[in-house]
Amino acid sequence: FHQFNKVMAYVKVNDKVYVLDGSQKGTPVHLVPPDVLMTEGMVIEKLETFEWGWQTLWNKETLSKNIIQLIGVIDEEGKMKGDITISSFDYARLPRLSTAKKGKDKFTEKYLSEPGITIDDVSFDNLESDSLPLVQKVKFSQTLNATGDYRHFSANLLSGLSKNPFVTDSRYSDVFFGSNQSYLLLGNFTVPDGYELETLPKNIKMIMPDTSITISRASQFANGTLLTKIQLEFKKPVFGAEEYPELQEFYKQLYALLNEQFVIRKKK
Repeated sequence: FHQFNKVMAYVKVNDKVYVLDGSQKGTPVHLVPPDVLMTEGMVIEKLETFEWGWQTLWNKETLSKNIIQLIGVIDEEGKMKGDITISSFDYARLPRLSTAKKGKDKFTEKYLSEPGITIDDVSFDNLESDSLPLVQKVKFSQTLNATGDYRHFSANLLSGLSKNPFVTDSRYSDVFFGSNQSYLLLGNFTVPDGYELETLPKNIKMIMPDTSITISRASQFANGTLLTKIQLEFKKPVFGAEEYPELQEFYKQLYALLNEQFVIRKKK
């Protein structure tokens, strides 16, 4: 028994499995506790007979899921103001919830600090609800980069995906994301009168060869409004060290797509 570091309850109800750890009061019952995800637990079914077996503690239906909805209005001076609503579900909700309960300043420092972005206000919904996503409502402002009559901006704001974590060329351990992941970025940008979009980036979809990661982007521009949608899905949580070169190359392309700039200019 010295090989085990904790005891939890493993409960089956109507073909659903619940892994319950009474020491983690912040983890809802429908989530496997994050610190034991994808580990092996020895399940003892009956004290009388000591029937037992190894079980992988995993539920592919629960994700780390964020939906980011952004509304930005750009003025003639090249400043964008707007609102971002971030809805965090399941494993994305847990760390954000614990930080949000420490106060707005702590939350802003950890999750809303990006170069060039000013956070004017932040508020939260569903802080006390286990069954609803944590909703973060952010008011922001940003001065766009400019080159002559051209203004540049990205739709990838405050998503948690601003910096590529895989920049080194070698890795000797597996990559473990903890859970499957889902990101949906929805942008609505209004450009000032007298400006137009320089070029609308192509709609695109990229898929890892084993289909474990997919990303797609679609955009349209009409009547001074740019609408864009970026969807990113991770369908497995672990990538072996031998898979790292392929993962790193995909990440380079992924972040190039995420951070590609939209360019507006004064009409001629």
